[in-house]
Amino acid sequence: MSNGAQSLPREQIVHSVLQPSDKFPPQYQARIILSVDGSADTGLQLDHQADGAMKMFLVEGYRKHFSGDNDDEYYASERSIMPDGLESNLTVSELRD
Repeated sequence: MSNGAQSLPREQIVHSVLQPSDKFPPQYQARIILSVDGSADTGLQLDHQADGAMKMFLVEGYRKHFSGDNDDEYYASERSIMPDGLESNLTVSELRD
């Protein structure tokens, strides 16, 4: 368990798993980049530079650098990066931990 999760009350952790987009800190907000070629990337923003360049950790599990070209569209999702329905993949024991 991460240090952040250890400092939260158990009820808040369970609520975050059951309803991940209800309340969440901005650092867990999904960011979406739509490229001019029509591709879309979703993930966590790691940094954002003045020239528009950005590094993200994508939901597919790897880091990607975006050059900051003016042709890319970038926005923050209203949803948490934690997927809905995560609890359905956990055993009772795992959820309890």
